[in-house]
Amino acid sequence: MPDVLTYGTIALIIQLAHSIEELLTGFNRKWFITNLSFPNMLICEIVHLISWILVTQIVQKPSRIDILFIFLSLMLLNGSQRIAWAITAKRYVPGLFTAPFHLVNFALFYVALSGLNLAR
Repeated sequence: MPDVLTYGTIALIIQLAHSIEELLTGFNRKWFITNLSFPNMLICEIVHLISWILVTQIVQKPSRIDILFIFLSLMLLNGSQRIAWAITAKRYVPGLFTAPFHLVNFALFYVALSGLNLAR
């Protein structure tokens, strides 16, 4: 079993960079689902990051590992959605530069979880 906390912490760091990229590039005005004001987007990002900091760094409940599995899966979906959006838009979309890092982190986590030995 891989150390889920390590991959969760890496995903948190990636998400922090991803949130900064989104805030700096106007994600709140460009997302195809809804438009948010910058202050509302900032509040959403802060709440999101605080919740994951609590789960990865502070909360010591047995369910933390399950929550981290969910977090890693959501970050995989987040990164995948951003790349798909860029492909369909045929241009840069906010969060695109950091999105692949979520995919790589999840892939490494999955390889560790499955017990595959890639160092042959």
